[in-house]
Amino acid sequence: MSDRSLDSLSDEALAELARGGCGAAVGVIVVRMAPVVKSIASKHRTAGEADDLAQEGMIGLLNAVGSFDPKNGAAFRTYATVCIGNRIISAVRKNIRGIEGKLVNISGADDADLLSGGGADDPQNIIVGQAEADRLMSALTESLSHFEGDVLRLYLSGEKYSSIASQLSSTYKSVDNAMQRIRKKLRSFQ
Repeated sequence: MSDRSLDSLSDEALAELARGGCGAAVGVIVVRMAPVVKSIASKHRTAGEADDLAQEGMIGLLNAVGSFDPKNGAAFRTYATVCIGNRIISAVRKNIRGIEGKLVNISGADDADLLSGGGADDPQNIIVGQAEADRLMSALTESLSHFEGDVLRLYLSGEKYSSIASQLSSTYKSVDNAMQRIRKKLRSFQ
């Protein structure tokens, strides 16, 4: 089938062909869905992450192609958008946890542990790294309100917005607004 004839097919038909091994169908889906992926990625990006999140979104799209079942009644675009968003959110959470883990590891170690061969070649670099991590942790802690800190802690532990709202006796919208403020503050540190 030519690329021109593939362009006229529905998303669902293309997904079916792609699952059957038609590489050209995958290409058409990727081109069609690229603006959706970029849009979703731009809503969650922090400085320097736009390309990484778009790549994660493309992985989510390819996963959607492989797992889409038209018998479930959902339109492919709807299903793919959910898969893309979930993949990007997972990547953002993983990145935040990684940053938090590094900060905790550095700020939690004492000087003796760091200087006794904590893996770095130069003790001066370790101390500079620890000071930088302490500075970032302090700035982040100072910049978050009590509510934002609670929201971030629960979010990083894997809770969904609705669960966070319930635990904090708040609304879904308040939690979402807090996360938007947290993202903005995190961007300012980079």
